[in-house]
Amino acid sequence: MLKVVGASWHKTRIGSYILIGALMLAVAALFLADMERPTYNGTYCATTYWARNSGYRLEFWGQRNDLDQVAKGVVRACFRDSILTNGWSQLELESQSSYTDTVQAYAAGIMEGALTWHNIYMHWSNTIDAVCSKDEESEEFCDWLRGLITTNVDTVKKMADMKGKHDYYWYQIALFYDQLDGLEIGFRKGVKRSRMDYEIPKQDFLLMNAAVDIRDLKIYYTNFLVENSGLKPDPAKGIMLLKLLKSPNGLSKILLGHTSDGSYSSMLRMVKKYTLRYHFAAESAPVAAPKKDVEDQDRYVVPGTNIVFTGYPGVLASLDDFYVINGRRQHRLVAAGVKMENEHVNLWRKIDLVRSVSLAPRVMAANRLGHSGRSWARYFSRNPSTGVKQWLVIDMSRFVGNNETEVELLTATPNSDVVDRTLEDNDITTTMEQYAAYDDEAQRVVTKRMEDYVDDDFKGQPSAIRQVRMVTVPKSSEEPVAAEVVAAGTGHAFGTGMFWVVDQLPGRLHAEDITEKIVSDGYWLTNGVPYFKEALNIGQANTNATNSTTTTMEKILQNITDLETLARFFRQSAYRGDLDQDEPAAFGNIDLKMYTETADGTVHFRAYSGPLYDPARGTTGQAAKRSIVKSEQLQQPVASSDPKSAEGKETTSTLSSTTVASHPFDWSRILPFEVRHQGHPDVWDFEHITPEWAWI
Repeated sequence: MLKVVGASWHKTRIGSYILIGALMLAVAALFLADMERPTYNGTYCATTYWARNSGYRLEFWGQRNDLDQVAKGVVRACFRDSILTNGWSQLELESQSSYTDTVQAYAAGIMEGALTWHNIYMHWSNTIDAVCSKDEESEEFCDWLRGLITTNVDTVKKMADMKGKHDYYWYQIALFYDQLDGLEIGFRKGVKRSRMDYEIPKQDFLLMNAAVDIRDLKIYYTNFLVENSGLKPDPAKGIMLLKLLKSPNGLSKILLGHTSDGSYSSMLRMVKKYTLRYHFAAESAPVAAPKKDVEDQDRYVVPGTNIVFTGYPGVLASLDDFYVINGRRQHRLVAAGVKMENEHVNLWRKIDLVRSVSLAPRVMAANRLGHSGRSWARYFSRNPSTGVKQWLVIDMSRFVGNNETEVELLTATPNSDVVDRTLEDNDITTTMEQYAAYDDEAQRVVTKRMEDYVDDDFKGQPSAIRQVRMVTVPKSSEEPVAAEVVAAGTGHAFGTGMFWVVDQLPGRLHAEDITEKIVSDGYWLTNGVPYFKEALNIGQANTNATNSTTTTMEKILQNITDLETLARFFRQSAYRGDLDQDEPAAFGNIDLKMYTETADGTVHFRAYSGPLYDPARGTTGQAAKRSIVKSEQLQQPVASSDPKSAEGKETTSTLSSTTVASHPFDWSRILPFEVRHQGHPDVWDFEHITPEWAWI
């Protein structure tokens, strides 16, 4: 060892050690540089734990590729923000049924808020904050809206706490708001963890989750509170098309396309999968995490545990109304809706806005409790107020299994001591045994008037308005089945119950099985005009009736045979407000969801984000096909719910459109609209995505 002149042997030894250590680090650095580093796709995961003594604890795992290895806890979640890559972000949540439902719901909200806080803030800034600060009239409307929705939510929470003890529907309503409370807390935890200075008022979390209801509340506000306010509700421009492809053995494929309408500022889109293993009631949920047989425990879990939907940051339901639902009982539903026109504004006078349940918790309760199209419609028929829409509910289990799957589903029932003890006259069955008995009976469609059950036994806040609802739902009857109802096995692969349509107006709802009609026609098209004659008359909708429906639709639909041709139909039919020559606006069809299923159970789901355009426009061979779509009106037959007046007659509704876009939407081209769009890509030119989920 070389000794430094004037230094001690001890100091020289230390210097040598430092030199050797530096050389070793350099060699290690060279070695690590040659190693292959793991690549990530931007998926961040976290887990929420809960203990009785310590409460909730979040554990963030950073970027992960091995999603199956993410610790379960109460709720685990993974989030990937790929808006700039494909127009969508993706969130997956999974809870464990061994925890109480309140803990599951609150933890799920915390997880979503903590992982997606930045997207939530940008979505709020682009929509609620931007609209409410637009001008003085908008500020006044938002102040009224915040006060109303806050009072409404407080009232509904009290009703849910009281009624949820003996009513499964209200129990699910309560869980929705538990999850929403957790979402706000999770958002604030995420902001604090990032050391950013973002703030969203508590009331605005309610507004984001009531976005669909706001359109209806604006109609109420402008007609009965502040006339000539200058505020205009958004038009109904959504489109939905169902196409059935027949083979010699019956139906072989189902094609469903759905496009939502909305402001271009709301295009921070997110596709979500909630796997929340809620129970029918608090009594059937475990008090803690017991060492209990899992199979026996799952008998108390609701049918619709797995819900995939397209939605928005900070919103616990779809709002653009597209759901794929399944669960442990092997039932599979697809529920999709579009906004519906209503010209009869006086219907709103009979609506008690303080006690009405908004659309988001209503539809999520139906998604979790309904096991068939009929049961979904019956749950959804409770408290029809805001959320004026038309829904199509498809029971896919009746397609693949030719009704055999459903028989197995109905025999796999929960314990018979799990019953709904409500005494309400208009209530619905809530156990699988009751479902089986109910569905075996002859069915017909009846209409009855009833006092609003929401006020029953609830005196918390007296109201000067006493609601009267008109709800049309299927009821049990000993009378013969109507002639138009098709029995199982008579001519096609399905019995009744495959396709249900629901028309909801303010305080009015008509739900009916129209399987025979759809199978006979081979398609079903809607653009927001009531399908049933009863709802059409009550809503006073303008249909611009013609008699060219059959010929027109045959021309339009003859070439739709797969997802590519279905997408072309929507691209050529979609509304683009930025191209509207009369009233240009940053509003229109902002996505496209397509679902197909074949008789062997093969399923494909695709989702496009952004205003639709036709890239093939102007190319050789396309002009003739486009002219068929654009030169004639797209129409939907309107069915009569009155057998005496139907007599085979149909009115039709038209589907208008602007010029077909040949180029993708570009924010730089509509800057004069001054629409806030934080976090958006500049050009919306994306291919479809097919979400892949990690957990069952």
